Amino acid sequence: MANAGSMPGGARRRTAHGRAAALGATVVYEAPAIGEVRTAPADAAVPIERRGNGTFTPAGAAAAARRRADLERMPDFAERELDFIPAEAFAPFDEARRELTRATGAYIAAANGGLSCNVWPTVRGACWLTAFAEYWAADAAKTGSPKSAEKAARFFAMASIERAKADDAAAREAGQRPRNPSVDAPWLKGGTK
Repeated sequence: MANAGSMPGGARRRTAHGRAAALGATVVYEAPAIGEVRTAPADAAVPIERRGNGTFTPAGAAAAARRRADLERMPDFAERELDFIPAEAFAPFDEARRELTRATGAYIAAANGGLSCNVWPTVRGACWLTAFAEYWAADAAKTGSPKSAEKAARFFAMASIERAKADDAAAREAGQRPRNPSVDAPWLKGGTK
């Protein structure tokens, strides 16, 4: 299992093995041990030089421009998550996943008076699993492949477990906070990435 490359944050891309391989994954990303996490660059906490009125000095403006250029070169995995989807055949399933994520989030938020950032990843995970299940189910229907049907069944089972976790967590949180729909789940208004 050779190291096939490193990702930002120290995560390592490796060939799938064990349960991940059994579920059809070809690549996994493993988090580094605590001692292996990369430290922040030495100048990351250095304050940028400013005038008394808060505007940048010429040296501060140059430092800010360098930092901004460095940030733009850094990959943003949240914005470009679909760059990792290898097959064009998955595109319609991804479109359905996005709509399912919006609808599920809106439904849980309405049912429980909100949807916190603690529950939202579980909702997204359930929707990803559902999309993968639908993909493999369609493949099984087209090809008659028992392996594809088995993968679909596993993904559907995992998706239903994650959805139940999201419902339970949202209901539990709903009992612990006052209801204020004007500030709950603001990210649902703009859709998901």
